Amino acid sequence: MTGDYSIETPDEAMRMEGVRVFLRSFREESESVEEWLQGFVRMLVDAGLAHMLVAVGAGGGAGSGRDRRVVGCGALIGFVRTAWIAFMGVEPDLQRRGIGGAILDELMRLARGRGYATVRLDATDLGKDLYAGRGFVAEHPAGMYEIPAHCGPGPEGGPPVRLDEELPEWCLALDREAAGDDRSAPLGAVLADGGKVLVVEGEGFGILHGRKVGPVIAKSVDAAVAIVRRGGSLGANRVYVTRRSDLDERFVAGLKEMPPRSGLGCCTRMAWGKPLKRNPGLEFAAYSAATG
Repeated sequence: MTGDYSIETPDEAMRMEGVRVFLRSFREESESVEEWLQGFVRMLVDAGLAHMLVAVGAGGGAGSGRDRRVVGCGALIGFVRTAWIAFMGVEPDLQRRGIGGAILDELMRLARGRGYATVRLDATDLGKDLYAGRGFVAEHPAGMYEIPAHCGPGPEGGPPVRLDEELPEWCLALDREAAGDDRSAPLGAVLADGGKVLVVEGEGFGILHGRKVGPVIAKSVDAAVAIVRRGGSLGANRVYVTRRSDLDERFVAGLKEMPPRSGLGCCTRMAWGKPLKRNPGLEFAAYSAATG
């Protein structure tokens, strides 16, 4: 318990309300965004990849079940050796009362209990102090970029990009090198949800899911640019760029940085625990569903 609120594992109805709380916490109440996020969370939970928690309090009555109100949420997405904190949000009128911290503490207990030595997340400005207070260390900023409609499939002579239904093993190996962990299960879940693979043979890949391209994992900036441009030609309009100090600026040339919308557009990537042995130079863009 935290004050008058308990932290619980939700049923599906409470989980969906948790998604609405997450969106309201950032003043983002678009029906299309809610529908997409509801489906994405359901996919992760049904695949056994995410464990969501909600903060529940009385909704104004004496405390019967029907008066219970979801006022906060958060989730733990597990890979093999590492985990990700996702979808952290608290009702706007109840923020700064310890509810988010209580949810985070329970998620971290769950992560440690499952043996994860490293936990990572993308923090908005609203949540950055909360995570820093629990030992998370900032790595680098990340932000959403628009892929202009005129981007096209890429310049003449650029590397060819093919569209595929599944990730070849060499792509999964490249992703393991980039991430320092095996992400084949969540990437496979995204593909099962309608995602497509954009491949530059021997050089890199990206995932096209909805109207977004990401992650983009590549050995060269030319391959990464070609993947994003190909995604743009197929209707994608967003890419979530991990702005490391060594990022080749040619990757973002022609893209348009999107101003933060409701606090969700610009984040700081943060990490807790054992440093990962990974190759961040291979990551040009992230998936970007997990913020808070």
